Amino acid sequence: MIDMHIEINGVSYEVPQAYVNQLASDLFGLAEQAYEEKLDDTVKIGLMAITRTLLVKEELSIRMKHGKEAARAMRPPPKADPNVWLARQCLPSIQEMLKNAILSCKTESGSVTSLGVSNTGTSVAGGQMDIARDIGLRENDGSQVP
Repeated sequence: MIDMHIEINGVSYEVPQAYVNQLASDLFGLAEQAYEEKLDDTVKIGLMAITRTLLVKEELSIRMKHGKEAARAMRPPPKADPNVWLARQCLPSIQEMLKNAILSCKTESGSVTSLGVSNTGTSVAGGQMDIARDIGLRENDGSQVP
């Protein structure tokens, strides 16, 4: 299993999953706070309308494919802000993405000289990933028979 790593001055440290989850939650909290406090109400209302429209389209698509009960999962609770609700639905995916992240930090004389985030560059199967697509470079898709 691939885990998140922090690299400080070339030394790599594995980050426990509990900290990865907490980091994702903290980042989400900061984004939600900025959304609530700093975004103009007119902009928020416009974004809510757009998000509700997209969610209704997705709900109708799911209803046609999987039925009414499955489609209800795409419906935020009454009076809930659809943007915040949708962001919360994405939080587990963000936590999963962070598992493949490497946070890099270089320091010199007590100061940070560089800070970056990168991907481990491996697929679930462990092979290298093609940057343009979600396919491992050496992954056998089963379409060719030896």
